Amino acid sequence: MCDVNLYVGKVSSYKSVTRNRVQIELEEFTNVFELFVDQSWVLNKGDRIALSGQQDDTGKIVCWAYSNKDKGVNGWNYVESFIPVFIAVCFSLFLLVGGIGDRSWLFGVFSVICGFAAYGLWLNLTEKNTCYKKCLEMVECAK
Repeated sequence: MCDVNLYVGKVSSYKSVTRNRVQIELEEFTNVFELFVDQSWVLNKGDRIALSGQQDDTGKIVCWAYSNKDKGVNGWNYVESFIPVFIAVCFSLFLLVGGIGDRSWLFGVFSVICGFAAYGLWLNLTEKNTCYKKCLEMVECAK
């Protein structure tokens, strides 16, 4: 489910990938950390930071939240779950109402399938947001 770890250390080097993504090396660890946040990240060499994430198959640690203890800045990743679910529900209602004539049962079946897909999408996005919030809580509480 959401098996994340907390990593606290001093930045030895970092490489900007995008405005919201950065690769970081900490003095205390041999792993490379890749941070994904929705806000712009703020860090410099020598800053003491806390990262929260999990290790992928390559050995890199993918992080979704950080806290720069020296600068007092936090950042995390989140998923906007309302919009895709709203679109899926509207589409399923359109299919349900749109069934006319001999094939109306077919629209009803597609409507039910789209409804279940919307519910599954909502559950998945809610689980991701819960995990991202857990990451944020971990880095905010780190000393």
